[in-house]
Amino acid sequence: MIVPSTLWRTVSSPWDARFTIGPSPKDHIPTTATCRRGAILDLDDTLYPRELFVQSGLMAVARHLEEQRGITAMDAFDTMSAARRDGAHGLELQAMCSQYGLPADLVAELLHVYRTHRPLLTLSRETVSVLARLRADGWRLVILTNGPPAVQRAKVQALGLSRLVDHVVYAEEHDPGGKPAAAVFREALRCLDVPASASICVGDDLVRDIAGARAAGIRTVRLATPGAPGASAADADVTIESLSALPDVAARLLKGARADAS
Repeated sequence: MIVPSTLWRTVSSPWDARFTIGPSPKDHIPTTATCRRGAILDLDDTLYPRELFVQSGLMAVARHLEEQRGITAMDAFDTMSAARRDGAHGLELQAMCSQYGLPADLVAELLHVYRTHRPLLTLSRETVSVLARLRADGWRLVILTNGPPAVQRAKVQALGLSRLVDHVVYAEEHDPGGKPAAAVFREALRCLDVPASASICVGDDLVRDIAGARAAGIRTVRLATPGAPGASAADADVTIESLSALPDVAARLLKGARADAS
């Protein structure tokens, strides 16, 4: 899919013609298309399912174990996947070492393989379409993502996201804890060159994405992922169940914000 290269839609104005008869320029109210708008987008579990990265990483570890320890890659992968299904999220490598009697200090080596592997990821057509539509509608887009910057950069590269957005902000480069720190949202707004009042933040995490953005004065949209908590007083301004709903919801959200301000 070809993504429009023009970031802003140009709208002809009656003031371009010297003798046009109509309302005076001071009475002109910019339409949605002529106003600068910005969207701050979370990466993991918002633009793509993070589980895809986990599975890619576990397969890289499995291949490494086959090469270095003689354990077949599929057996190693099945062992780690079974541990994950049984609730050992984040402990898959430890479960692998325990199952095969491998030294516990091997976990650090396997973790390095996991974090530095070249992920096999594909962006969904839905996400590509949504980003293209937002840009065609005049939105500036910045991805704001937590996690080790080198790992997140590899994800962005594998997904081909750099060409679809205006900037990518790796939150931990601007604050050690990343989101929800105020500094990382300030950096995202700086990259957008759009005020908080004309911006939205889209994410799946109530604390890192929603509370962090709200504290910065940014309107919020939560993408409800399977198993996510239900609505609460701390929830976003709007909750959506599919990313495809974002362009229309975002436009209405900012339109409502401008109406409230007036």
